[in-house]
Amino acid sequence: MKLFILGLSIIVFSSVSYSHAYESPNPIHSKIRLPIPAGQKMIRDMKLLETSTNLTSSRKELKSVVSNQTWERILASLRTGGAGNPTHSAPPFDLKLRDAVAESGRRRGNLTFYGKAASFTNLGGMKTKIRMRARIYFTSLEDYREAKRDPITQNRAYLEIKIKNPTAEQRDGSDKYRILLDDEDLLRLFRADATAPEFSNFIQDLKAHAAQIPENDPKKIDGILNLVETLAQFTVPGDRNTPVPVGVDFIRPRYVTTYFRDSYEIKERDYEIPVVEIPPPSE
Repeated sequence: MKLFILGLSIIVFSSVSYSHAYESPNPIHSKIRLPIPAGQKMIRDMKLLETSTNLTSSRKELKSVVSNQTWERILASLRTGGAGNPTHSAPPFDLKLRDAVAESGRRRGNLTFYGKAASFTNLGGMKTKIRMRARIYFTSLEDYREAKRDPITQNRAYLEIKIKNPTAEQRDGSDKYRILLDDEDLLRLFRADATAPEFSNFIQDLKAHAAQIPENDPKKIDGILNLVETLAQFTVPGDRNTPVPVGVDFIRPRYVTTYFRDSYEIKERDYEIPVVEIPPPSE
């Protein structure tokens, strides 16, 4: 019997100079605060796109920063089952890298563009955040002198919707939905004017282009880009009740991050459950 599959994502920042964030100097509009019914409907609509659950699409994240020395001790303990610890010992765990191994002398990393999050207060006072981001994968030499894009994002990027705390049952969890977009289409989206009358036609054009990429799921193309359109056009009342288009910041990159990581997966072993015979009730 297996109870669960545990995924460990270890994000290793090699140095401050090579792992940093860039934040846009452009002014940011008011916070994108959604009405509760509208936000909950968006979550329900996105849930309909789920075809399977894996560590990329759905996870619960408990994060902590530890030193390299502490992490090496944790790895050693997992791989040996705690051997050497007089108070506890167990069979070793089988740690496997989640990502494909990079070429010799190279490391895997990613470059991610983040838009402004839209949020609302969900059930139980929990804050739910919906954010658009775009991610490109690459490999770099160990000394960072040269980098090249991974084949899957060679001329494309993943357009992703990340939802933090999507439901009361998923507190501290995240759901992610993504499709591939060509670089040129992604740049067009970043530069688009969501207040323009032709924005809806522009989104339909993006859908048509995304449908030409074999890796994309047609349902996710519609669901993700429909959500992008809705949130990009979101407004709040301004002076004299003039609508203020706060949603445009949802699609505009506010900051960019890059990091290198090693991701491990632990598949829990089968457990032997003893059979307990219960005697019949006495008369």
